[in-house]
Amino acid sequence: MYSEKLMLAKFNVHKERFKGKPRHGEDPVIRSIDLPDGIGETDRPSDGIIDGNMIISDEEMEEMFQESVNGTLRLVDEQVVLIRSQNLQVKCIFLSGGFSRNDYFYRKVSDLARSYRFRVERGDDSWTAVAKGAVLMGLGIGCQKPPANSSAPYHIGVVLAERFASYLHEEQQRYADSFDGVYRAKDHINWVIAKGDLVTPDEMIEKKLKIFHKINPQGKKAGRIIVVISDHEERMNQLSRIQQRPGVTIVNLDYDLDMIPESLRRDCYERTVGPKKSQTYDRVEMQLVITVLTTGDTSLDLRAGVVEVSYAENYPSVYVPV
Repeated sequence: MYSEKLMLAKFNVHKERFKGKPRHGEDPVIRSIDLPDGIGETDRPSDGIIDGNMIISDEEMEEMFQESVNGTLRLVDEQVVLIRSQNLQVKCIFLSGGFSRNDYFYRKVSDLARSYRFRVERGDDSWTAVAKGAVLMGLGIGCQKPPANSSAPYHIGVVLAERFASYLHEEQQRYADSFDGVYRAKDHINWVIAKGDLVTPDEMIEKKLKIFHKINPQGKKAGRIIVVISDHEERMNQLSRIQQRPGVTIVNLDYDLDMIPESLRRDCYERTVGPKKSQTYDRVEMQLVITVLTTGDTSLDLRAGVVEVSYAENYPSVYVPV
């Protein structure tokens, strides 16, 4: 075991100093490792062992580096493409960690950087930079400690009538839509947020869900949206099964389009004629915005139509504490 550690220590010296194959004007580097007694054969030229020394060529060194270097280059390339897809420009890459001190790796990243026309920088203490940074960040010395994240404390779902699917719904949920005859599933819960989802102070969790309701044009333009908040790990998909269980909260969001000015109401519903052309209904479009804060507080904001006019005055946001 000691002999193997000794060989590894000698090899690491060559690995850290490896710059790649000699470029124009550079002299080739001869690398050899003195094999300890009892390790391998004294002479085996076919494997690069001569007089008890293992000779390592440039090609062999590059082969050893290939997987880790190419993997890092692919990662950098993917990140650059992703940033550019957001109409942003990369100006510099900072290398950190022990591997960044290797000249071969630094050359490869620099070659990629030149093709994209940005700089590559590395510090003088890259070997310990990651550890130092972690300690400083943890202590809050010379830097601002990042705000704490949290996770969603419960599952949040909305009851919607989805198109019936035998692999997803049970037979007793099936019903035929009276307007178009399409089979749909009643009492189906569409889970929007899962318990344990990451909540950050900057982005929080904000989910926007478009909801379409059908209302008889002869009746009052009113309706109800049902939101289910569940603390259970098992997320049942039927309202009738889950609503009586402890740890489940049902929130009813009632709406009445007559309470919205006519000029805005036109943007959230339309008169639709059925397939038989003798049946009409109002198709109401709303948007439910579900927001979860790092404190666990949740707001359910019902908005009207494509213009996203909040029902704030008559239907304030519902806040659900932890």
